[in-house]
Amino acid sequence: MFNNFFSRQKTIVPEWWKTYLGQVRSMPHLGLPPRAHRFVILDTETSGLEPDADALLSIAAYGISRNMLNVEDHFSCIIRQVLPADPENISIHGIMPEKNREGLPEAEALQAFLAYCGNAILVGHHLGFDLKFLNNALRKIIPGATIKNKSIDIINLTLKLDRYPNPAFVPHEAYRLDNLCKRFDISPIERHTADGDAWVTAILFLKLLNKISRAGWNKTRHLIR
Repeated sequence: MFNNFFSRQKTIVPEWWKTYLGQVRSMPHLGLPPRAHRFVILDTETSGLEPDADALLSIAAYGISRNMLNVEDHFSCIIRQVLPADPENISIHGIMPEKNREGLPEAEALQAFLAYCGNAILVGHHLGFDLKFLNNALRKIIPGATIKNKSIDIINLTLKLDRYPNPAFVPHEAYRLDNLCKRFDISPIERHTADGDAWVTAILFLKLLNKISRAGWNKTRHLIR
């Protein structure tokens, strides 16, 4: 009896999540040109590759509106960690233990990030990796929930522009972020930090938007599909 009672109890959905869902539903139509949309170019740093076993360490993002990057449209946070950081990881992402201790609690960081994103289209390099960690963090707050924004992976977009004939045999080395930066004459800054990688990915996306315009892709749906 008691098991049935508790199984019928609904998850209490926080007001901020309801607000976020309302914002996502207000996204401009995908038939409009890209300049009608806001894009949030994001990157995360993590302690490893497995969302269920490793920690989300930091989130950074830059906004692009009307095909322009506004440095003031910026999100950055470090997430408080309970366990000590692996010294090998510190040498890569540069987040020192004292910064970890001063960071935001994960739930608070995620709420702030989604409020920042609003109805924007999310963009990233290997974006699926970042979304796995972000969704894993979200489900700790709201069981079964996932981030609802439309999204674009830089690698997939570049492959479309390159008209790569067979996605099953993509030369992955050519589409690594460092190599794409060389190809599009972008100087990497603070590589392997969320802020640095989000910045260079934003510059790369702007260059791709320019190519998209010249290719005659005048609807945002062309970027997503």
